[in-house]
Amino acid sequence: MHQLGVAYLSQKNSIKAREYLEEAAAIIKSDHDSRFQAEILNTLGESYYQQRQFDKAITFYQESLSISQKRKNYRGEIASRYNLGNVDLQLRQFQQASSLYHQCLEIEQQIGDRCSSASTYHQLGRVAQEMREFEEARRNGKVVI
Repeated sequence: MHQLGVAYLSQKNSIKAREYLEEAAAIIKSDHDSRFQAEILNTLGESYYQQRQFDKAITFYQESLSISQKRKNYRGEIASRYNLGNVDLQLRQFQQASSLYHQCLEIEQQIGDRCSSASTYHQLGRVAQEMREFEEARRNGKVVI
């Protein structure tokens, strides 16, 4: 169910994706597999993000983050914080977005995830650009390269 939801999400069909994701969430909730539950909730958040329903996206991302933190699932925690940062970026809450991206970087550096760090630096560059801090944006861009 989850993979079908992801497939529909990649086709920008958020409503159809949500049907499968909600079914997957209901199934996994009864199995108490919270690691996978966090991933499904994060993907549900993405379906709402695609439709610019940011309040609902935030709810799912925060629930996913909470589960990931309890399980010490660092990659899940990074994904949730990154997505929350993306929402804040869209809502022009740049300080909050920057804070979330920096939290991602801390975890990425702890676990040695250079690939995710590059993406996070890119987002920090976007935040700096939006805040018209062009030198900071350039620095973040150079780190990515």
